Amino acid sequence: MVALTEAAKSMGTTDLSSCVMISTLQPCEMCLSAMRFAGIKRVIFGATQEKVAGKYFVFPNLKLGDFQVAGEPFEAIGGLFEDELLPLYENGDE
Repeated sequence: MVALTEAAKSMGTTDLSSCVMISTLQPCEMCLSAMRFAGIKRVIFGATQEKVAGKYFVFPNLKLGDFQVAGEPFEAIGGLFEDELLPLYENGDE
């Protein structure tokens, strides 16, 4: 959410459709929703929902695919460098 706010401030617009979100962790439901509202069509992330502590996702039944089928096309590329990033999130003790 902070990254989206700062990007909008820096660009002088809330239309972030020209941006790509990059994250160490798969964005949570709230962040994915905000990204979609901002027009972001691509996210690249490391650690996936299935391999981290449940506390990072409030609605575990709401999956990334649900955001990909709603509205405009949305590309998600995940699991990049996951083995190196999992220690950051495995236990929920960041």
